[in-house]
Amino acid sequence: LLALNSVGATAADWSYEPRVALSAEYDDNNRMTTVPGQEVEVYGPKLDARLVMRGSTPRTTFTLTPQVVFTQYFEGEEDDLENYYLRMGLNHQAERMNAFLNARYTSVVTLGRFFPTGTGEEPVLGQPDPGENVPRVAIANREDRFGISPGISFDITQRQVVELGAEYLDVSFDQQLPGDIDHENTSLYANYRFRTSEMSTLGLLTTFEKYDPAFFEATDYYSLSGEWTRDWSKTAKAYVRAGASFVDSPTTPGGGNSSSSSGFSGGVGAEWTYQVTRLFADLNQYLDPNSDGRLVNRTQLRLGVARDLSQTTVLTFGLRGINDDAPPGNNTFKSQKYVAGDVGFRWRMARVWTLFGGYTYRWKDREDAADTATANALNLGVAWQPEQR
Repeated sequence: LLALNSVGATAADWSYEPRVALSAEYDDNNRMTTVPGQEVEVYGPKLDARLVMRGSTPRTTFTLTPQVVFTQYFEGEEDDLENYYLRMGLNHQAERMNAFLNARYTSVVTLGRFFPTGTGEEPVLGQPDPGENVPRVAIANREDRFGISPGISFDITQRQVVELGAEYLDVSFDQQLPGDIDHENTSLYANYRFRTSEMSTLGLLTTFEKYDPAFFEATDYYSLSGEWTRDWSKTAKAYVRAGASFVDSPTTPGGGNSSSSSGFSGGVGAEWTYQVTRLFADLNQYLDPNSDGRLVNRTQLRLGVARDLSQTTVLTFGLRGINDDAPPGNNTFKSQKYVAGDVGFRWRMARVWTLFGGYTYRWKDREDAADTATANALNLGVAWQPEQR
């Protein structure tokens, strides 16, 4: 409300970007079950509707995006979806300061397999979303997730920048199941960056976090990293980050004793935008607040390619690989691997109409499961998206 008032009070320029997509969906193992013969096959229509509202002044930009996703399967009716999303972003720039506030609320049916495929929607280089879960059980459940992240950066001099910020994440489920455990995660960070040239920057990054799952003792963890970034142009940049993560956690779930340990954290990635091709590549290792009720040591690879075949046709490819292991000092967590790959296309048939479709493959392997799980999914649909108003 404060954001709307501040933007509206300065006679902001407002724009509205609606999008409504209707598609036919098919999935041969919708819940990613690892038990042969118990796969749930679904097919039917899907409705995806959103509205991006954007207000801007010379210094401030505000966005608000409500979205709903519904499915009504002809086969597998018990797997119908009613998912709700609300995203908000506020950014304010001054002469030597930049402040932001991002918030997101989602209420989704997990169905044992809720996880973005490929690189995800609008991925940020070097910043994988915290707490993205690869569920362990193939049971329908509803997840409510709220996250908010304020931050501010100051230019101390033309070369030196200080960044301060926080992030709060709250995740809850209708049912408490293995892999679906309520949890909260709070983090604070302070970064110092030094511009060594017009294109390169060195940074010292510090983070403190507290992971507090239901039924278990809270875990404190923090990290110290060095980072090098380089912007070759407005459309090409890369980074390298390396450091250590330190964990202070109970020796056993629910136990009173604690132990301290350390491990590696870091990442490397780059993105480029050419005349007809856009590339995204990012590899990270970090401690992740997970719905398993445990902090996990996650290694994640995200790859994305988009190529314009013509002025109206785009071919896309996405790949995501995840390996979840026990964090430093924990010998009870059962590791899990997950891979998702997708290929798709978009063809703008007319000014406001786009035909789209694609194929997605998912694979999951759990240390405590007898078999792996695989799934194949297809979709074909049409989207109505008028020009920005």
